[in-house]
Amino acid sequence: MDGQTLAAWVQAIGSILAIVAVFVIFLLLHRSMLKAQEMQRRDANVNKLAVLFALAEKARTLVEKANMGVQDGFTNSREREFDSNDLRGLHEAFAHVVLHELPTANTVFAVLRLKEVTRQMPVLMQQAADDRAEYGGVSPITCVDSEDLRQAMNWAYMKLREECAAAEQSV
Repeated sequence: MDGQTLAAWVQAIGSILAIVAVFVIFLLLHRSMLKAQEMQRRDANVNKLAVLFALAEKARTLVEKANMGVQDGFTNSREREFDSNDLRGLHEAFAHVVLHELPTANTVFAVLRLKEVTRQMPVLMQQAADDRAEYGGVSPITCVDSEDLRQAMNWAYMKLREECAAAEQSV
């Protein structure tokens, strides 16, 4: 084998090694980029869930107050403490959540339930106030409806808490 043939073989092998090196480097960079994107997605999900959970905590507090007011016929000062506008604001917040961007089906169901509870509770509070004005007390049906909304709120709250814990553990 003369020097020219040897140089051609060295050049050919070098070219093949360079192509393989570029492929390996590309593959490693691609995997690294996918991992970074996955971490960003997880962080975004954790942040979304944290915000939703904070809103759910506020809604839960308001629904508990509203339910107590309905159950005791507004005999305590809770009626003055409750502001339906806060629940309406929370309803608007839940209504503007983009459901297909939520990480799990449980989160979607929880947000839908929170949206519905925050929509119905102010209406129920007005109905209870009307019952009291008209009949001197809140009707039993209104009390049952109020308790149902409170239980629905608690379910959604618990689901979001579970989803937050699961998301934080995955990070």
